[in-house]
Amino acid sequence: MRLKTALSYALLIIIVIVIVRAAEENLEILESDFFAFGIPFKLSTALIFSLLFGFISFIVIAVGLGVNRFLSSWFLKFRERANKESETRYLKGMDAILGARPFEAIKHFKEAIALNPHSLPALIKIGDALRDIGKIEEAIVWHKKALNENPKHLQALYAMAEDYLKKGNFDEAKRWLEEIISIQPKRALYALRLLRNLYIKETNWYKAKEIQEKILRASVLEEEIKEDELYTVSIDYEIYSYLLSQNKIDEAILGLNSLKRNFPHFLPVYLRLAEALLLSGDESGALANYREGFLNCDSMVPLLFLEKLLLEKGEPDLCIKEYEEIIAEARNPVLPKFLLARLLSRQGFYQRAEQIFSEIESQYSPTPSLEYHLAKINERRQEYLKACSYYNEMWRMLKPEEFVFFCNHCGKEESFWKDFCQKCGKWGTFVSSLEKEFRFGPLPQEPVYYKKTLWTE
Repeated sequence: MRLKTALSYALLIIIVIVIVRAAEENLEILESDFFAFGIPFKLSTALIFSLLFGFISFIVIAVGLGVNRFLSSWFLKFRERANKESETRYLKGMDAILGARPFEAIKHFKEAIALNPHSLPALIKIGDALRDIGKIEEAIVWHKKALNENPKHLQALYAMAEDYLKKGNFDEAKRWLEEIISIQPKRALYALRLLRNLYIKETNWYKAKEIQEKILRASVLEEEIKEDELYTVSIDYEIYSYLLSQNKIDEAILGLNSLKRNFPHFLPVYLRLAEALLLSGDESGALANYREGFLNCDSMVPLLFLEKLLLEKGEPDLCIKEYEEIIAEARNPVLPKFLLARLLSRQGFYQRAEQIFSEIESQYSPTPSLEYHLAKINERRQEYLKACSYYNEMWRMLKPEEFVFFCNHCGKEESFWKDFCQKCGKWGTFVSSLEKEFRFGPLPQEPVYYKKTLWTE
């Protein structure tokens, strides 16, 4: 800066010297007249006034630039001081947020914004704090101010989506989520998940599938979208179920078969496909699906559906045959054996049913269900002492004489009373099993002469 000033002064001196030298060599010319607007002046006088005007102009410009530089520096320091104080207020607001003091946080954020109206973090956080205390409309106003500062700011866009989700205005929430996705079509994983879940909530399965495909194509690590893969089969299952409800049976069967091949351990698809096959008249295909569902998913639910179907048709013998074939194929045949023995008992084949139940009991630890069915078989055969021994064993396993305590809030079970539930974090919620049994009032008493004297099963 000093060198620049010195050079400027040196240039001025040189210019003055040149002018003086030129004046000495042209004195006669300087004495001649110079006319301005018809008024005569000496040329020397005109030159002097011109130089004087130029000098004064130079001084005025230099002073103006200096004043401007001084004022700019002063405003810059003032703005830096205001921004620094605004940042201090913002940090105090964040401390209040972390300490669960939302009203104090709002006060600090407002102070930060008063010092710096363009503070995006403070504009966003004051909206978030207002939303947390239920003032959704005010939160939206502040978040819109943040978007006025930067319409493409992702944090502000997410804040707007959260506002409308909290408000229950899902259409508006979807609009903001789509705006985020348009900015980051392959990176906005959280926005894609929220949008997919909204469509699932609305049972708009085709739009949910469209978003699900975008999620699976997202440019993120595979570990981050691994949990989302489960939604693919569920959404497709709902789409084919919808087709079935619209009586588009052939399309539903085709899609469910494809889904079964790709996801062989997804239990609902076997039950829905069996339903579709029954509607199409293919009963043998439905039975095959129930068997396949049990063998692949190791769940007794398909067997219960199979049993219900055949018993309603009046074909218990075919049901017994199906159970026997399934037992021969199953890796773990205990479930179909139990259901077969139960069915045999109901059909009056007590000896064979007892044999199967006893076989299960010898291979596995006894259970209350096994003891109950063995007791019922012997009771029906009028072998009451044997039946009583099984009932006693069932009683011993169930231990009804011992109190069990349950949390009224979340259902957690404990063997003794506790003042605090570790599962749901509530105090004083445990009640005994006896209290749960008698939580309803006693039944109204009937007159004695209405009661039957003979016991019937």
